[in-house]
Amino acid sequence: MRPTRFVVALLFLLAGCTIVRVDSQNHPPGIRSSGVVDGHLTFGFSDEDALLRAELFDGRSPGAFFELGVWKLFRVELGLAGAAVGVGPVDMGFGVGFYEPRVPTSRQQTETMTIDVYEDPGTVEQAEQTNKSQSKAVEKR
Repeated sequence: MRPTRFVVALLFLLAGCTIVRVDSQNHPPGIRSSGVVDGHLTFGFSDEDALLRAELFDGRSPGAFFELGVWKLFRVELGLAGAAVGVGPVDMGFGVGFYEPRVPTSRQQTETMTIDVYEDPGTVEQAEQTNKSQSKAVEKR
């Protein structure tokens, strides 16, 4: 009976070190947790353009060692202590320790990032000035 109590106490301690957020601001709507236990359950199609994508010893998430994706229809990612699965607009991931499942970028996020870049006209001018000053410094050497 004591091992059961120990496991329950350990789960409560681990859950106390986890932050859970429910929001949709600048992200696909859903639930996200971070801390000792990382995970997400989100809704929204990803912006994946490749018809078939397979990665070994790599993936979108830190700690992933395999990922297979079929366009926007299906995605599976495996880590040492967790996994992420996406079917259509639903994506779910759970990981402990070294594997931290990341939410795939969605069309909504991509559109928001594009709007943010083009809203500030000074950004392009500042970038051009920085490039000019760097090239002048190189020419002087």
